[in-house]
Amino acid sequence: MVFVLSLSLALGASAPEGHIAYLVGTEPEDRRVYVMDLATGETEAVGPGKHDGAPVWSHDGAWVAFESQFDEGMGIALVRPDGGDSRYLETKALWNKDPVWSFDDRRIAYTAGDGLKQKLVVYNLESGKETVWGSTEDPGGSDEILASRPAGFFRPRWVPAEAIQLLLDSMKSLDDQIEFNIVLDEEESEDGILAIGLDGAPGKYTTNIYLVTPRGSMPIPESIMPSRGAYAEWAVELGRDGIAFVSNDGGDFEIFVINPRGAYDVSNHRAMDTNPVWSYNGQWIAFESLRDGPVGLYRVHQDTVRVFKVAADSRSDNWWPRWSRDGKQLLHLSNRNGNADIFITSLRGGKAIQLTDSPEDELAPAWRPLPR
Repeated sequence: MVFVLSLSLALGASAPEGHIAYLVGTEPEDRRVYVMDLATGETEAVGPGKHDGAPVWSHDGAWVAFESQFDEGMGIALVRPDGGDSRYLETKALWNKDPVWSFDDRRIAYTAGDGLKQKLVVYNLESGKETVWGSTEDPGGSDEILASRPAGFFRPRWVPAEAIQLLLDSMKSLDDQIEFNIVLDEEESEDGILAIGLDGAPGKYTTNIYLVTPRGSMPIPESIMPSRGAYAEWAVELGRDGIAFVSNDGGDFEIFVINPRGAYDVSNHRAMDTNPVWSYNGQWIAFESLRDGPVGLYRVHQDTVRVFKVAADSRSDNWWPRWSRDGKQLLHLSNRNGNADIFITSLRGGKAIQLTDSPEDELAPAWRPLPR
């Protein structure tokens, strides 16, 4: 049973509305996806509860996708917020993870395969077909397919068609000598994907940021990265006019931004900084840091590079930031009461409201998008 604190008692008339999806379960094999109505505090178990993974809402808020145990592997599950109409995608690989919705909600990208050599796969919900992206092994490709391909892909993030050209233009403005080694269909505007690519050989692997299309992939050129060299990049996230990512450039993990103004470190601290998340207006980045001891939550403005504390103290961990649509609150996790619970913290005054109070861990909360 999941115990939920009363938001109406905690916040009175200012109690938030809408829904969140999240995981319940201390052990990975027991975790199950739940949905909470923030106005009433009522919860509904919607996942099968067989090693469920972090829930991801479709952009219209009509579906929740997540990885979940299926037969002897991991499948991609879809379910309605009320728990109805649940199903698994018909995938070819036994192991599938990290689903993410396209902006029109017609496709889902995920990684397929066990171990390090994972393929980037896109599932078309209308046709029920899978397509391998960025791979020379894709039988649906052409002679234009590129030979350059990393050993594996991780953490896909969709890029809308109009943003791909802006991203390429930004790179060109930073280095006008760049020759783009990627195939773009000029006649048909098509979305792309940002992903982390595994480069190198066993024992010498590193990671780079790749722009991936159905017919090829291209690493972000070294010439526009913060520094030249074999640095590891991770956790890339798309903003309104650039990208944010984690890199060990500088000796420890930092949050970097690449936009038309350049490539620069926005977290800039000797302690580890990770997990960047853009606000909806594209001005702020929330992130996790060890700068005050345990894991804490901070936010930084991408233009001024001023860092502000959101939820951090010397006695507990605070992590997994997710912005509210209006940018005034952060949904996040904290173990300040002994185990992982879900909180909402206001950025004005820092008031924290606890949403869950269960003997089990609550994890990976995600706001439901507003109806279109």
